[in-house]
Amino acid sequence: MSAEISQSYFYGQETLMPYYGIDTNEPFLLPPLDLYIDNSSEQINEESIIKWKADKIVKVGKKWVPDEHKIAAIDFFIKKLDFIPFTNFKANLLDTAQRCRGTIEESVVLIEPNKSQAWTAHIVTASLRVLPKAFLRLGEQYADKFASSLDSLPESFNLQHLKSIVIIDDASYSGTQIKNNVETADALLKARGIDDATFHIIIPYITTATLGVEQYLVSQGIRCIFYYNVLMPTVHEILIREANLDPDSKVNIADAKIKKAVLKIICPDIKEAKAELEIQKITLTRFAHKTPNHMSFAPVFVNQNVIETVNPPYKIPLTV
Repeated sequence: MSAEISQSYFYGQETLMPYYGIDTNEPFLLPPLDLYIDNSSEQINEESIIKWKADKIVKVGKKWVPDEHKIAAIDFFIKKLDFIPFTNFKANLLDTAQRCRGTIEESVVLIEPNKSQAWTAHIVTASLRVLPKAFLRLGEQYADKFASSLDSLPESFNLQHLKSIVIIDDASYSGTQIKNNVETADALLKARGIDDATFHIIIPYITTATLGVEQYLVSQGIRCIFYYNVLMPTVHEILIREANLDPDSKVNIADAKIKKAVLKIICPDIKEAKAELEIQKITLTRFAHKTPNHMSFAPVFVNQNVIETVNPPYKIPLTV
């Protein structure tokens, strides 16, 4: 099917292509692709780092971390924070999607209005000028709208298209959301007699924890392929790398006291043993287009507003 893809709508009053699971008379809006202005030049500068130290981090855990350990840990964070400009993100998203462009054209894409899945699918389809067989609504969590989307399919819909499912997103940290969505969607398809569906997961930025989810799903008999461009290091992996491979680092992470300061600053409200588990899925990677939540990014940075919270483009109210 050929169609002109709008730059400001994912679909309009006249649907560009079959879309099921939402009232197309009330289309959800997405920002024009050129609406987002890259603020890569606004990365943390020296002045803000000093203010950050003085006003935020130094106050955290004042009673349980000696100042010299705390400052060493702060230096670690400043050095390891990774800021991804929007232009870099978009380039990696499109590069990842380009590798399976043909797959997208022969698949059904699962999206959720006003969520990152719909926004990234919008960028991919509009930028690569490619359309899938249909869009189906996914749901907020556990693919909770997918069943009603399947029920809304007309009798004329070729169910063979459901054997190839695509989910596009911006980043995955723990992989939990992907795991829950794919497990539920796969079960719903199998309940309808589609036993051999393959899930193609297009996410440019992921962690080793997410790769572990791919291995888990395959072990459960679910066909899935993860496509990505950038492997985001977790705090756990950064600490290991600092101890073993970075002799010039300002922080000797082999020092248990400094490592404890790092853990306490990241997860100030939980015990060290649990913090060790948490840092295996938490990263120090943030994006120009959004601030990850406290389950994905160092919680103290998010909860205490050390890093400015960015309202994602797909949550910005728009009018026709």
